[in-house]
Order: sequence, then C-alpha cells, then structure tokens
Amino acid sequence: MSGEGEQVAALEGGRPLLPTAGAGVAFTLAIAGGMTDALLRGVTIMSGFERVTVALLGALMIGLTLTWSRRDRASLLGYWLVQTTSATAMAYLTRGLSSLALLPILAQTVLLAPRWAVSLFGLYVTLVTAATLTRLGFRFGPALHLSLGQLAAAIFVVGFTELALRERRGRQRNGELVTALSEANARLGALAAQSDELATERERARVAREVHDVLGHSLTAVHAQLRGAQALSERDPAQAAALLERARVLTERGLGDVRRSVAALREPGPLRLREELDRLAVVGACMGVRCEVSIAEACDGLSSDEVHAITRIAQEGLTNSVRHGGATTLRVSVSIEGSDVVLSLRDDGRGAEVMVEGAGITGARERAALLGGALDVRAALGEGVALSARWPARGVEATNSSGR
Repeated sequence: MSGEGEQVAALEGGRPLLPTAGAGVAFTLAIAGGMTDALLRGVTIMSGFERVTVALLGALMIGLTLTWSRRDRASLLGYWLVQTTSATAMAYLTRGLSSLALLPILAQTVLLAPRWAVSLFGLYVTLVTAATLTRLGFRFGPALHLSLGQLAAAIFVVGFTELALRERRGRQRNGELVTALSEANARLGALAAQSDELATERERARVAREVHDVLGHSLTAVHAQLRGAQALSERDPAQAAALLERARVLTERGLGDVRRSVAALREPGPLRLREELDRLAVVGACMGVRCEVSIAEACDGLSSDEVHAITRIAQEGLTNSVRHGGATTLRVSVSIEGSDVVLSLRDDGRGAEVMVEGAGITGARERAALLGGALDVRAALGEGVALSARWPARGVEATNSSGR
C-alpha cells in the first residue's frame, strides 16, 4: 500500500489509525451495527459457535481500529489483511447478513491505497456479498443482482471518504499557508525595521555632512580673519579693522549658507554650478586664497545633485587648503570626460608626506560614492594637495540620491 493514502496515514504517527482520518467512530458503529443485526436476524440460521465467532471477529475488528497506530508499509498491509479476512469471515458465517462490515474496510482502503486498489476492493465487496447470499439458498445470479445495493453503498462510501479526505487536506494546507504567511509577515516586519534603521543612519550621515561642510567652511574662513585681525591689532589697526569687517561679511555669508542648507534639506531646489563656484571664489578671496575656476560648457546641464556634491567637495578642498596647507591659490576644474563628470582641485600649499583624512574628506568620499563614483586624494611635501572626484554623468533629469 502506497501513494496518497500512505501519506495521509503518516500524518500523525503514534495515534490510532482511523480516528486520525476522521472515520474511527463511523467504523466502530458500522461494525457493531452490522454484527448486532446479523446476530439478531441470524438466530435461527446460525449455530452457537458461529454466533460466538462472529462476536469475537467483530470485537477484534473494532479493537484493531481503535488501537492500531503503526504506520510502516508492512504493518499497514498486515492490518488491512486482518480486517479484510475478519469481515469476509463474518459475512460468510452470517450468510451475508453482516456484509455491511466490509464497507468500513473499503473506506480504509480509500485512505491507505491507490485508486486502482480501491476499485478492485469495491468489486471484491460486491462478489463476497453475492457469494455469501448463496448460503441462504439464492442462486449466484439472483444473489449478484441483490448485491448491487451493496455496490451502490460501496460507491457512496468511497465518495464520502474522498470528500472527507479532501477536506482534511484542505485544512492542513490552510494551516500551512497561515503558518507561512505569519512567518512572511514576521520577516517583512524585520525588513521594515532594518529599512527604517538604514534610512535613519543615512539621514544622520547626510545631516552630518551638511553641518560639517557648511559650518566648518564658514568657521574656518571667519577664524582666519579673526586671527589676522588679532595679530595686526597693535601694529596696523586699520588693516585689523578691515579683517574684522571681512569676518563680519563671512559670518553673514555663513549664516546665509546655513539657511540655504536647511531649506535644501527640507525641499531641494535647483542649483547652478557657476553661481555656486563664484560664491566659493568670493569666500576664498576673503580667506586669502585665489580660486581659479574652470567649468566646461557641457557641465551647464549637470543635475542639482551633482552641483551640490561639486560645491561641497570644493568647499572642503578650500577649507583644507587654508587650515592645513597655507595655500594662496586653489585651482578648481569641472569637466566631462567620456561619460563621467570629473572635478579636480589642486592647491599650492605645503602638502604632506602622509595624508591623514578627517571627517571632511570622509564626507567628500561619501558624496562621490552616492553618485556612483569615487574620490582620490594625493599629496606630496612641498607640492600641495590634489583632489579628484569622478562619477557617471546624470544630467538635469537625475533623481535625488547624492545625500543632500
């Protein structure tokens, strides 16, 4: 016995066979009913030995039904043979009066065997019923005609058992789907939480870059003017006053940059590359650094994301040139090479043997990476610092992803 029936029988190992399939009670009632009816109606045609044997066979069948729990193939085959033999013997001893006991075995066959075996057993039930009726004096032909009612009952049992089996499988599949759906919902919840955390981290990094680039750049410029004014306060008060005025102007510009940055964080607007770099050159002049800006005409169509990244990276280059390099000139070049945007910065400062990257350079690298590119920084002692950023050109229709 194999196939679908064996799979169903193996669903809940360790429990009685028929109750797990939802047929234990019906089986018991059918055996008991058929046995009782045969014993009552067969009082005049059965010997005392036959009646006792029928009672013992019925008790054996009911007991096996309620207690059998082994699910391996050999055990199932043995169970089925014992039940079939017992039911056949009962039908023979009762002259066909207890042939009803074969129908529960047919129901078990539906649960345990393939369809061809079910069809053969249904035919067997009909033939056994006809054969046992001959013991009452019927010829085989009329007995076979009378057994057609048993065949109709067999068809009904098979259909009903199939429906019960399908309903059971449906409940099992529904349970599996509910479990799978619960697990999927749990995974989606975990992914949503991770997505929220990632979005929060990205927002923190974005704000940190803006704060560093805007405030760091402005405060460096103001600090340079204040330091110069302090040094000249006694020797050249007029020049010191001029430096203080520059510091005031730079402070106002810094406040304006902060306001623009906050507004851009809330609702990004269009940016123009030439205006942004011209503003940077003015600030550089106030800090004592001449900014030589070169912008290729093809760069006029760059997206606001790219303009924003170029401006912030150039600000970082200018800040480092003043703070660490003591430079007097910063060359800024923006061009298109192939399909890439290339930003190049080079100052004439002191340079360095070993370049130590701080938060500013880290932020510049992040900006280039968010545009799908990379940043390269090179320095040599006495030869200044060269910074180059490159990423695939997006154009004016690019979407916002540069970390603004």
